[in-house]
Amino acid sequence: MWRSPLAWQVAIFFGLQAFAYNALMTWLPEILSDYGVTSATGGWMLSFNQLVGLPISLFIPIIAGKLKSQRSLIIVLCAFAFIGYLGLLIGGSYNKMLVSVTLLGVAYGGLFPLSLLFLGMRARTALEAGQLSGMAQAVGYLLAAIGPILLGTLVDLSGAWTYSLYALVLVTVLTALVGLGAGRDLVVTEDIKKRYEDY
Repeated sequence: MWRSPLAWQVAIFFGLQAFAYNALMTWLPEILSDYGVTSATGGWMLSFNQLVGLPISLFIPIIAGKLKSQRSLIIVLCAFAFIGYLGLLIGGSYNKMLVSVTLLGVAYGGLFPLSLLFLGMRARTALEAGQLSGMAQAVGYLLAAIGPILLGTLVDLSGAWTYSLYALVLVTVLTALVGLGAGRDLVVTEDIKKRYEDY
């Protein structure tokens, strides 16, 4: 499993979306407070972000299961996250922040279940799915644990959330790029076989 490029793409995709999601859930109220909303409003917006993601998390696996390749879904969801982060960077009004929070809720409401779905979709047998799941979660949650710490460190060093939000924009772009590999209509055994045939 560790020799499969596809398995690594699934694992890194899992980790990058978890990195951004954990960081966002940890710091979103603080980010919004720095842009002028009250702590209570920041907390309410975090709850709203989660609420928006709930129906998306139910429908994305159904939609993804009907598609041969999930690349288009990944691009759309990452585009929502990208625009959401840009909206937070621009700031300026309550309405802009609300739209940004909504887009981010939709994005991660879809990306997280999609990353879990890949653990089964990219394997041919239950044993392969278990091995892929173990690898992806080991790599993924290591990256996820770094997210909140890195963003907090960046704001401590710079005194503002700008660099932290730029970091999340970069992670979103990387998520989309890796997702193009993870979203292919392929399973890890075929990927490994193809790799050795190329040699």
